[in-house]
Amino acid sequence: MIVINHHQEPPRKKAYKYEFIATKTVEQAAIASGKPYEVTRTIVEMRDFGNPPQFDPKNPWQIRKSVTGSDVYNGKLVLSHYEFFDRVFRYWTLDLCNYVDQGNQYSVTIADYTDEGNPKRFKSENIFVQGNHGIFFLGWTDVVQSRHLLPGDEIGLFWDVSSSNFGFKLLSRGNSHKN
Repeated sequence: MIVINHHQEPPRKKAYKYEFIATKTVEQAAIASGKPYEVTRTIVEMRDFGNPPQFDPKNPWQIRKSVTGSDVYNGKLVLSHYEFFDRVFRYWTLDLCNYVDQGNQYSVTIADYTDEGNPKRFKSENIFVQGNHGIFFLGWTDVVQSRHLLPGDEIGLFWDVSSSNFGFKLLSRGNSHKN
């Protein structure tokens, strides 16, 4: 069983804040440079008025995915805006969220709990998180190779607050393994 210790302070919800209207200073700088003003966005923290996602230690796999060919062959698992904002960014600092959202790679650890009695940790240059225009990628080449993942396999993930790493589990094999 996986035990998670949650923070005393509740995690903060993250959201995009768009700057549609330029300040006078920014507008004047755009005019002086001859370039039009571009709408910008940053991630901000806000109070969570709803109930945050509930964590079930007996079934922690908050993100469940059927692995695609692209996920396997590119070595990057595609995660949606919702999955990342609600299930991961909520527990990260605002600075780290903005760093990743700006396209930077952030090195993480993946703990593979598929063999429950013997979790295996993956940490290398192939294990990272990166954002790209509201789509997020989990670099996981080492996990794909170790688990011999194929399109159609179902996996589960969660962000482990106590150890600051992703928890991973191969939940079921897809039809690709039957050939």
